Amino acid sequence: MPEGGARRVCQEAVAIVEMARVHADSLAVGVTPIRARGIGLEWDDYRDYQPGDDFRLIDWRLSSRSIGSDGRMRLLVRERRAERQLEVVLALDASLSMEFGEKLHAALYALSFMASLASWLGDVTTLLILGGRPTALRLPPSELALAAVRELCETSEPGGAVDLRQVARTAASLSRRRASLVLITDLAHDPGEFEGLASALSAVGWGLGVAISSHPSEVSLPQGGTAELVDPEDGSVLVEGVEGWRLLSERLSRHRAEVFATLRRWAVPHVEFVGLGGCRSAATDLAWLYRSAREGAGRVEAAQAARA
Repeated sequence: MPEGGARRVCQEAVAIVEMARVHADSLAVGVTPIRARGIGLEWDDYRDYQPGDDFRLIDWRLSSRSIGSDGRMRLLVRERRAERQLEVVLALDASLSMEFGEKLHAALYALSFMASLASWLGDVTTLLILGGRPTALRLPPSELALAAVRELCETSEPGGAVDLRQVARTAASLSRRRASLVLITDLAHDPGEFEGLASALSAVGWGLGVAISSHPSEVSLPQGGTAELVDPEDGSVLVEGVEGWRLLSERLSRHRAEVFATLRRWAVPHVEFVGLGGCRSAATDLAWLYRSAREGAGRVEAAQAARA
C-alpha cells in the first residue's frame, strides 16, 4: 500500500466511491431527473422552470417572449436528449501534490460521480491515472472508479510529477476517433501547462473539461504568519520566513488568477472544489462539466459533418 496521503485515501476509497455513486443516482430520479438538468447534446424540448433546476439551462431569450396567465415572464428551461455512446477519457492526477489534505479523496469522489454519468449515457470510457507510472485502462464506466482504487492502492505507484502538456499526447493516443478528456487535477501546474493541454486537444478536435481539487490553503491564506514551502515533487524550497509568507500569498493569488484566466481564454469548462464536502456540494457543477466536455467533441464532429 502507498505511503502518505495516498495511504489515507486507500483506507476510505471504497466508501468514497460508493458515496459518490449513490449521490449521482439520486439525481436520476424525482421531480427533476438528470435529463432535465442538461446531460446530453441535442436540444429536445422546453418546459417551465422548476425549483432545483440549473439556472444555466434557462433560455432567457425565449423566456422574455413568454408571458404566463398571471402576466409574469415564464422561465423556460431547455431539456436535452442524451446522445449516447460518446468516447470519454477520465484522467485522475495522482501525483505527489494531490496527496495533500483531502485533495485525492475529493478527486476520487469526482471521478466516481462522473463515471456514473458516463454509465447512464452509455459512454465508452478509458481511465487514465497520471503520476509515478501512468496507467491507461479501457473499462466500462461502471467499473472505472473501483479500478482506479485498485490501481492507486494495490498495483500502481502514485506520486511523481505530471506535465499537462504530455497528457494531451497520451490521451489522444488512446482513441482513434475524436473524444473528450475530463481531467481531475489540482493547481500545482504552471499556467502554460493548461494552455498547452487546451491548445493541443483543440487542434485535434477533442473536448476538454477540468475539475480542480484544492486544499483550503490553496484558495486563500490567513492574514499573517511564517512559512516554509517545499515543492513535494522536486524538494526545492520555494519560500520561507515572515517575508516568505507575504510572497507566498501574493504568488498564490497571482497563480490562481493566471490559471483560471487561461482556462477561460481557451473556453475550457472547469470546476473547483475544496475537500470532500466541497466536492459533494459541487455535484450539479460536475454534471455540467461532464456534459460540456462531451459537447466539445460533439460540436466539432457536427461541424465537420455539415461541411461534408
